Amino acid sequence: MPLVSECVEPTDLPSPPEGPLSVSQVTRTSAALTWKPSRSDGGSSLRGYLVEKREERRDVWTEVDKVDAETLSVKANGLIEGRATFSV
Repeated sequence: MPLVSECVEPTDLPSPPEGPLSVSQVTRTSAALTWKPSRSDGGSSLRGYLVEKREERRDVWTEVDKVDAETLSVKANGLIEGRATFSV
């Protein structure tokens, strides 16, 4: 039996979520993060968002949460008082 394949159009990367990232309900150890959806899915269904944080004076990004494509907010817990940078 011969192998049959179909041509598939390559997809692009999805666009980042629309900004700005909204930060609310801030406490010493937590914050609520909200964003708007990506404008472009890159040609394929968007599966979800990965939210990461980088604490002040640290070079390492760590995962806060993974959420499905319909979820546009997370609560970041376990923060160290000071300053953190977030990425969605």
